[in-house]
Amino acid sequence: MVDMQKEQATEARQKETDRQARIDKGLASIKAAFEGSPVMATKTGSYDWSNFNNAQKTAGGQAAGLPSGYTYVNTAGGGTAVVPTSSVQAQGYTGGGSGHGGASGGATYSQTGTGRAGDQGSFSYTGGTGSGGTVNTAKWAVKGPDGKIYQPGEVIPTSEEYATGETSGGFDDAFYDKFKQSILDYYMPQVEDQYGKAKDQTTYGLARAGTLQSSAATDEAARLAKENELNRANVVSQADTGAAGLKSRVAQEQAKAESTLYATENPDVATNQALAAVKDVSVAQPELTPLGQIFQTALIGGANAYTGARNQNLINQYKKKTGSGTTVV
Repeated sequence: MVDMQKEQATEARQKETDRQARIDKGLASIKAAFEGSPVMATKTGSYDWSNFNNAQKTAGGQAAGLPSGYTYVNTAGGGTAVVPTSSVQAQGYTGGGSGHGGASGGATYSQTGTGRAGDQGSFSYTGGTGSGGTVNTAKWAVKGPDGKIYQPGEVIPTSEEYATGETSGGFDDAFYDKFKQSILDYYMPQVEDQYGKAKDQTTYGLARAGTLQSSAATDEAARLAKENELNRANVVSQADTGAAGLKSRVAQEQAKAESTLYATENPDVATNQALAAVKDVSVAQPELTPLGQIFQTALIGGANAYTGARNQNLINQYKKKTGSGTTVV
């Protein structure tokens, strides 16, 4: 029973691990769909030997600053305990640093005569067989995955993948700025056109009234300029609201895809939903309608023209009654 419970617990843990792996995979795919993936690039160069420290190396260890497969190797060699069989051979072994051993084991040799073994003279050997020699100084290098040995200072081509800071796909600030700009491009020219017509109409009215150089003209120009600033600000606000609405829609679609993922635990279904939503949002266009009359122009000329005509009519009526040709002011 205990073993069965242990097996069930192990199986439950494995199922949860698998489930979490599916969730993580789906979340990564959904995030990439809506937020984009980083654009990577490869930078080539050569291995930097400046921090290569012999004292910190371990044979077979991964070489720092290089891709997997490049390891440290000691090219000074180790020792192999060999019992010398001739004086010439023994002479080669007693140095200890040659890597063949003999001297480190306390071995000594002696030779009589002037010739080499096999020629003339005699050879005698006393001492141990050696411990394999003592390497005087380690000579570290780097071994490539192909077995090639690179000594310090030799060029080892390297490549490094790095993020460029750009993203591919998804909805970034540039996307929302483009949406906002499309609203501005539609409405701002209409504002400028109406502003120009309002200024022209005001100028004509002031000219007809004979007040083109008056303080009234200055006041009217200031009023129109302020009204123009207000209308432009309204357009900018409308563009900001449109972009914010689009951003909210993207967030909602991403949340829907994530909810589907948690509900189904199927990353493929959730990813497909996310991609479909991304396709729809990517072609979204703002709702645009022509502006109505947004500038209020004073009927300066019209009002004064009416007043002048009324006055002239009264003068004409007075002349008829009196028969006088006198001008009445």
